[in-house]
Amino acid sequence: MNVSLNEVEALAKKATRGAGYPWGLAEDAAKAVRFLCSNGVDGCAALAGTLRVFDGAQLHNRMPRQVDGFWQAETGDACPIALGAALLDRAGLTTGQVQTVGPIVHPILLVPFIAQIALVNGCAMRFHAGSFQVVTDGKFIETLGAISEHADTARVEQEGKLKAPNSHVSRATPDAAVWDVLNAFAHKTYAPATEESRRKGAG
Repeated sequence: MNVSLNEVEALAKKATRGAGYPWGLAEDAAKAVRFLCSNGVDGCAALAGTLRVFDGAQLHNRMPRQVDGFWQAETGDACPIALGAALLDRAGLTTGQVQTVGPIVHPILLVPFIAQIALVNGCAMRFHAGSFQVVTDGKFIETLGAISEHADTARVEQEGKLKAPNSHVSRATPDAAVWDVLNAFAHKTYAPATEESRRKGAG
């Protein structure tokens, strides 16, 4: 498939909302997916995988909390969307510090939030998550290693600069099956047609 970044953002927002996330986190997720796609990373697949994990789950149990400098969910794996928003809310506190998180699913979804932290702090940030690393200055990213779907631990720190940033792209190329998954979640936000709406031509 070949779709615009606007289409990606719109569907990602509806899909995240359909999976039960509040509007604020749905908007954060949509912007995150768009950022990844614009940097040549398959954000759609990461979001689809995340929503599959947390669909129907008690999201409050997966909301992050910080204990002795370590971010983790109340139970099980942390949600990268909720964790990213929490880190961004405390962006100023990351200056000169190492933030450790995990376990977490689809950690690549944290990168757009880390990019925002880089902009706030005015310096490049490095993200280590299992098999891969990402360096970002807030606008561009450089990916190193194979992106994994899970990390037992990951860390965020101020470090270095980009040497070979990913090229920016204006369109995304998600797999059709992934797009179908996002559409299925998005359809959960649509109100069922009523008899009156059918008479007016809906449904």
